Amino acid sequence: MALIHRWPLTKNANDVVGGLHLTNNGTVTFSVDGASFNGSNQWLSGTKSIQTLSFSLWVKFSTAKTQIAFGFCGANYNSGLGTKLENPVILYGNGGYINSMTSVDISDGRFHCVVVTRNAASTSHALFIDGVQRAGTSHSFTMDSNFAIGRLGSNNDWYYAGVAADARIYDNVLSESEALELYTMGPNYVGVNHPRPRVSTPVILSTMPTALTRGFR
Repeated sequence: MALIHRWPLTKNANDVVGGLHLTNNGTVTFSVDGASFNGSNQWLSGTKSIQTLSFSLWVKFSTAKTQIAFGFCGANYNSGLGTKLENPVILYGNGGYINSMTSVDISDGRFHCVVVTRNAASTSHALFIDGVQRAGTSHSFTMDSNFAIGRLGSNNDWYYAGVAADARIYDNVLSESEALELYTMGPNYVGVNHPRPRVSTPVILSTMPTALTRGFR
């Protein structure tokens, strides 16, 4: 995985990998769980010129439905790639979109890992939720360089309501197994209701007193 940008979103909107620090619009707040968005006038923004990419984000809705979460997009979605998490769907250039499986419910009050990929050469796109591909399409366009978390496009009615954490951009197309790896790893913090599997800490017998390890050595 060629990771080029990463925003933990637990303290601020700074990029800890590529130095692309985002602008905080509308006073997005930060905590150990991530960045909190009110769904009306808060978003993080920056610019990045890239055509083939993958971006990922951990999200937890504050309401049953939400709007745009993250992606690249110009005015009215005419030259961008984004993710609308209400259904969820992928938005792509020229105002088009594709729906994912309707049985996917990510508004259950838990964190979920959303990954969107784009291969500019083959014009293919894919949407992964918690490591499983839910949608895909082929569409050709030149992508806008405006990047945002919490809002997309110039229409003021597309905002995200909830918490977001560990946003990442890769300069390659992640596979389903790599999307699953991101989900399995979990975000870079231990938050509330976070779905990362618990991994037991291995016991090193050689460092323990003999009385406690008798029968195991």
